[in-house]
Amino acid sequence: MSNKMSILNDDERKLRDIFSKVIAESGPEFSGLGVILYDFDDYIPIYPMRECVEGVPTKNICSFLHNVSNVKSDYHDGFMMLSSEWVVIKACQYFSPPILDGITLERNKGFGGRYLAALFGSKIDGVKLCGVVSEKKEIIFFKNGFEIYCEGAK
Repeated sequence: MSNKMSILNDDERKLRDIFSKVIAESGPEFSGLGVILYDFDDYIPIYPMRECVEGVPTKNICSFLHNVSNVKSDYHDGFMMLSSEWVVIKACQYFSPPILDGITLERNKGFGGRYLAALFGSKIDGVKLCGVVSEKKEIIFFKNGFEIYCEGAK
């Protein structure tokens, strides 16, 4: 189901291009990355993991994500919240969506907390797309409770 040949919409292509640029500029201290593209956050279960993130809000998405996805950054944990206008609004957010029945999970595939949060969270109203980049630099997208795209390390 998930592969590099998937047909991507404009938002998915844009996020893939952003992730690809961040990966290309990253080094051995890359920590992985989680992004939520959303329309509104009234019902999104997030909690800030840090009090203040310098540079938010910002339209310089690639530079910001590159800087926070380093293990030496105080802000490398959690999810970065991008508005549907492609502005980083919040960073370093603990994302705790409800666990849902009927979600298909390939247990033979390695996954972590960001993967599961993005999978479950992609079903929340207002969430357009969840994307993660693993520490191994694998790009994965989720929409409506499904993994819809995967490219990179296996």
